[in-house]
Amino acid sequence: MISTGGCPTWVPGEGYLNNMSLYGTITLNGANVVQGSTIAAFGPGGESDVRAVNDIGAQSDYFLTIRSENADKIT
Repeated sequence: MISTGGCPTWVPGEGYLNNMSLYGTITLNGANVVQGSTIAAFGPGGESDVRAVNDIGAQSDYFLTIRSENADKIT
């Protein structure tokens, strides 16, 4: 999920056994998402199951460390 209008109060949980790194650039309708926006990843519990949060950088780039309790694929 991407927030472009102020940062929600998403806070990743703690105590997960596994993690993975995800990085890239973000576009929305063909335009770069601007610096100051926030990207987040969620588990099966939706917004109450925050797995990663980070700000989007100056070049629409991001880096997330996503946490999990199992080593299965993330889809």
